[in-house]
Amino acid sequence: MGQMVWYKQDIENILRGVERSVVLTVQQVSADDQTTLAYIAGVQAALSATAEIFGIPLALGGSNSVLPPAVTGGQRYRR
Repeated sequence: MGQMVWYKQDIENILRGVERSVVLTVQQVSADDQTTLAYIAGVQAALSATAEIFGIPLALGGSNSVLPPAVTGGQRYRR
């Protein structure tokens, strides 16, 4: 039986994992052409939209990630 309640921190971690898998895949391909850059921009747009739906704050600017910095040893959201 699946989990019926998802917490923002769980969703943020899922989005972070998806984002990381894209970064690692692009590094393996090691392509820096316009198609690859457009692909990354598209994935980040999808992650941003999903984060917005769940009320997860975005970290736009200064970082390669659209997600806020990872929280270590604690929780960003109240349950």
